Amino acid sequence: MDFEVRVTSSLQRKLDLINETIDEAVENKLTDVAFDIVRLSPVDTGAFVNSWSFKDNPGGGRAKSSSGKPKGQSKENERGFALNNLANDIRLAFDKGSTGGPSRSQLTITAGAYYFLNGAPHAGKVDLKYGIEAQIGDIYG
Repeated sequence: MDFEVRVTSSLQRKLDLINETIDEAVENKLTDVAFDIVRLSPVDTGAFVNSWSFKDNPGGGRAKSSSGKPKGQSKENERGFALNNLANDIRLAFDKGSTGGPSRSQLTITAGAYYFLNGAPHAGKVDLKYGIEAQIGDIYG
């Protein structure tokens, strides 16, 4: 049995508004997750915290090494840079989508069909010591 449904312009505007509201709520929640990831990330050289990326696929992303970088960097500054990067990544994923590439991250936290990735060469060791992935899982289940 075939049938046709006509969507009036008024209904379409309401559906568009619902979709925008849902997207905004998801984006806000993902920004909350990003804030906690950055808050829980240790800062010494800034390489680890600034290696976080947010993508709609597990490819590419930031990968900063601590090799040769000065230790004792400002936690507030480095975390601010990292959160700004993640907020921009989240916006980009919702506005344009990311191009990705082959997976090379060392630490991956999945959020539905999205990923928080840390490509720092030492990310696995950092997570073993600080349990960031487990803590985020405990907070957001």
